[in-house]
Amino acid sequence: MGWIQWIIAMLVGIMLLWVSGSKYFVREDRPAWLLRLLFGIKVLLALAFFGMYTFYYQDRSTADMYKYYDDAVVLFRCAKEQTASFIHIISGDLRSSTDSLYFNQMNHWKLGYSRLFENNHRQMIWFNLILMPVSQQNILVHCLVMCFLSFMGLLWIHTFLSEQLPHKSRLLLLSLFMLPGPMFWTSALLKESLVVFYLGICLLILRKQQKTWMYMILALALILLFQLKTYFALAMVFPLGVMLLDAVVGNKRIKDKKHITKQCTKIFCVQVQTVCILIK
Repeated sequence: MGWIQWIIAMLVGIMLLWVSGSKYFVREDRPAWLLRLLFGIKVLLALAFFGMYTFYYQDRSTADMYKYYDDAVVLFRCAKEQTASFIHIISGDLRSSTDSLYFNQMNHWKLGYSRLFENNHRQMIWFNLILMPVSQQNILVHCLVMCFLSFMGLLWIHTFLSEQLPHKSRLLLLSLFMLPGPMFWTSALLKESLVVFYLGICLLILRKQQKTWMYMILALALILLFQLKTYFALAMVFPLGVMLLDAVVGNKRIKDKKHITKQCTKIFCVQVQTVCILIK
C-alpha cells in the first residue's frame, strides 16, 4: 500500500474519531465506544467480503464486488492512454476501433440503461472510477471508503427514526446495524452501501428542514437512489413523500399532525427493514 492509500486510511480513521467524539452522533443510547465497535465490525465484514470474492469466488466477471471495479479499471486506463476514446465511451458515441477495443473489455458498462426498471450499473462504475486516482487501483481503499459512507448513512437513518420513535431507539440501532443481511451487504463494495448512504442523506435533509438548496440535494439523492436500486426507491416513495410534505408544511397547523407523522414513520421503518432483509 502506497503513501496515498495510507493517507486515505488515516483520514477515514480521523473521521471515525470525529464521529465517535461528536455530540451530534454520540448519545446516551449510542455511546462512543459502541460507534467504534460498530464501525470496526463493518470493516472486518468488508475484509471478509473481499476475501470471499478474491480467494473463493474467483470469477471476477460475476463477482458482485469486482465486476464494476474491473470496468472502472478499464475506463481509468482508457482515460490515461486514449482520452478521446474515454470521452467517446462515456458519451455513448463509439467512433473508432480503439473505442471499441476498450468498450468490449467491459462487461457491465453497456448494461447501464438498457431497461427502465433495471438497476443502474454505471453509477457503481463511476464511483470506483472517481476513486482510482487516489486509490491507485487498490480495491481495499474503495472498500474502506464505501464502508464509511454506509456507516454514515446508517447513523443518519437511525438518528431520524429514533427521534420519531424514541422508545424504540436501541431496537432500531440493533435492527439497522446487527441484522445479518443489512450488516453484511452494506459493509461491502456494493450498491447496497450507496443505497443506505443516499437514504441517510434524504432523512438528514428532511430532519433539518432548513434551506431551499438542501431540497435540491434531496432531489439529487432521490434520483441517484432511483437509478441505483429502482425497486428500493419505489418502496420509499410513499413514506418519504409524506415526510417531505410534513417538512414543507411543518409550520402550519394540521390536526393530529404528530400522530400522522408517527404512523408514517412506523410504516417507513417496516418498509426499510423489510427491503433491507430481502435486499439480497
